[in-house]
Amino acid sequence: MNLRYRIPEISAMQVLPAIEEKDGQLYLYLDPEDLSRDYLVNQTLQDDCPMFFQAMRVLGEKIEPGGICDALFHAFVYVDFSGIFDRKAEHWSYSKRQKNYFARKAY
Repeated sequence: MNLRYRIPEISAMQVLPAIEEKDGQLYLYLDPEDLSRDYLVNQTLQDDCPMFFQAMRVLGEKIEPGGICDALFHAFVYVDFSGIFDRKAEHWSYSKRQKNYFARKAY
């Protein structure tokens, strides 16, 4: 069994309303104690990779083969951008763009 890392996943759709403007600058402040906003969507299990290995070394964590590791849970976050950058043909403007693109590629 390979080592897997438990990483929090948040929804970008939930994060965007947390952007506030102060003095002409945009700030993003996520308060994990604020129960009125549900940023955490899921806890993903990510396979081992060189980036996680290096992070574990920098943090001085012991790397145990196999199982699930929670050591990087507060160091990384997976952001789910579904619904923001989706370009499904179901939307009329994307459908039109796709038809135009493929019409140009036909010849």
